[in-house]
Amino acid sequence: MEKIGGSNYFWSYPSAAAQTKRNKISELQEAIAALEEKNTALDGEIANAKSVREPSDMRLEILSHVERAILVQKANEEELLRFRECDPTVLRAKDKAARAAKEAANRWTGMESLHNNIFTIQSHCVDKFGIERSEFNRNFGISDEFDNIQ
Repeated sequence: MEKIGGSNYFWSYPSAAAQTKRNKISELQEAIAALEEKNTALDGEIANAKSVREPSDMRLEILSHVERAILVQKANEEELLRFRECDPTVLRAKDKAARAAKEAANRWTGMESLHNNIFTIQSHCVDKFGIERSEFNRNFGISDEFDNIQ
């Protein structure tokens, strides 16, 4: 590393970069050889297990039982997905989300907020534009019964 001005510069000879790449290639080739060796050993174990396994009526019966159990499990999972809408935890979560949405909507659109928002806009228009409150109410169709209760 060399510091030139306020910057730090890293440099190396081209042969150093090539040597780094050669080292990486040799590491990867060793890893490939180890994995191929492991694959060969596992293939041998599979072949050995197949040769030891004798086809018998009991084994075939067990395999068919396992296949039936897998089919039953898949059918049960599909049925469970159909009834997921009726799951009490899902229903509680939906109910909670609906209540939160209703509260948020009421917070921003409730009558109290509506009154506050209207009177805030009315005060702003009166202060900034010099409009009379009665003129503001007339222009926006606000009746005289609409009163600011503070």
